[in-house]
Amino acid sequence: MNDPAPYSDDQKAMEEKNKIDTTKNITLEMAKTGTVCSDANTLKYKGPVVNNEFERYEVVRHCRYVDEVHKDAPWFPSVEFLKELRVDFIAHDGLPYDVSGEEGMYESFKREGMFVETQRTKDTFMPKL
Repeated sequence: MNDPAPYSDDQKAMEEKNKIDTTKNITLEMAKTGTVCSDANTLKYKGPVVNNEFERYEVVRHCRYVDEVHKDAPWFPSVEFLKELRVDFIAHDGLPYDVSGEEGMYESFKREGMFVETQRTKDTFMPKL
């Protein structure tokens, strides 16, 4: 059995990250970093949480294909933020996720070839911002 993924600020994760050749993008099959938003941001932008922040971190850490977890990720990440973390893809369902007065939240990632569309679980709800 494998150990859970380390957090991005763990020494082991930082050492591994420094070994990566960032001049080459990875393939979708190789993508393994998870980011998790804080309770404060989730409450502010979406509403009450089912699992608290720590529980969400632990769920992602124990996903088979995640090898690092970045805690307290911004609710509205930018392409630059993900590139700084050396993340090559962001995954979300394909439904529009508009940010008031701006382009859809994921449009910049789509233009950069960094967006992977997922399937939304039936009957889940996304409130308007």
